[in-house]
Amino acid sequence: DDPQIHDLYKLRLTGAGFTVLEAWNGKEGIEMAKKEKPDFILLDVLMPVMDGPRALLEIKEDAELKNIPVLI
Repeated sequence: DDPQIHDLYKLRLTGAGFTVLEAWNGKEGIEMAKKEKPDFILLDVLMPVMDGPRALLEIKEDAELKNIPVLI
């Protein structure tokens, strides 16, 4: 939810060859993860709509997402 931090991570990850998918809150991120099945999830703690800890719980409780590594 912080544009400067977002841009920094996006620049570093794309520069390292990763494709970056962007979600601006936890709920949107979970929906995107279910659709796209990413290799890993970079998750912020403080986000609007659904915070990082709640999003992490939902990710790890979902059979399709629970094995995706999450970096907070």
